[in-house]
Amino acid sequence: MDKYNDLINGLESEGYVGFIRELEDVKYILGGIPDEKTLMKPNKSFNIFADRNFKIEYFIGHIKTEKEFKTVEELLKFIRQVFPIED
Repeated sequence: MDKYNDLINGLESEGYVGFIRELEDVKYILGGIPDEKTLMKPNKSFNIFADRNFKIEYFIGHIKTEKEFKTVEELLKFIRQVFPIED
């Protein structure tokens, strides 16, 4: 399996949704907190790029924020903290 499929599986096992997207020569995952009415809750989505490391991009208000991780486990821990799924 490749890094992207591993990430999708990890996201889904945590209760998030994720989709692989490809634009020209850029491949990334669009992920977020699922919503019944829409695909993902507004302002609760992120992009993940998997190269040598894993980079997540998300917005805080209108400010684009990026953070890099070395492992899938570190990335998923960060996602759980920043994008908690409310019960």
